[in-house]
Order: sequence, then structure tokens, then C-alpha cells
Amino acid sequence: MDHEACPETKLYYGIFAEPGAYPYPFGSECVGWLDTVDDAVLRGLPFGRLRDQAVAVDAVCAEWKGRYLELEACAKLGGWTPQFVERRAAIVATLRRLQDRQRRLRPILDAYRQPRRHVERN
Repeated sequence: MDHEACPETKLYYGIFAEPGAYPYPFGSECVGWLDTVDDAVLRGLPFGRLRDQAVAVDAVCAEWKGRYLELEACAKLGGWTPQFVERRAAIVATLRRLQDRQRRLRPILDAYRQPRRHVERN
């Protein structure tokens, strides 16, 4: 099927196929990479790369927060079906894993010397 023929598909391509302004920070790995390395490896990264990794984790977390809020809005309209409850549990579990990664990166990032003048903390 030609994606131009179907309005829903055309909308999908128009919204989701476009690259973002900064879709994935330069120098960062996928979020799951954090689970494969220990803190010593993270402390050995250059500041910019560690910062980019933190930005990537924050971006993924923001996306999942949006999923949660959208699911909650839909459930308020139609009620909490068993499928919505199951999906909410999966989203919450993902958000908790992402928050663990944020909590892990923050103190390591804070230990770096801030590259901007007149700022003590990252």
C-alpha cells in the first residue's frame, strides 16, 4: 500500500519518520549499555560523552513519562481496562529502571569538574 493513499499512514510518516533536531546525542551509547559497564568505566569517560549519555537517558525517560501520561488520559476517558492496567505496570517498571540509571549517572557526572565558568555543579 502506498503511504500517500492512507491518511493515517501519511500522518504516521509525517510525524514519526522525520528526524529530530538532535535525535541521539553524539558520543552516547544506547541506554541499555549502562547496564553492561561498571561505574569505573563511566568515570573514565570524557565529560562530554558522559553528559551526552545522561542526556540520552533523560530523553528516553521523558518519552516514557509521556507514554504514562497519555495512557492515564485515555483511561480517564474509557476506564482502567485490564489491558490499560497491564500496560501501566509495564510503563512504571520501565520508568523505575530509567530512574535508577539517572540516579547512577548523576553523582558520577557531579564529580566531574564543570567545564563552564562560575558554575560549581553540573
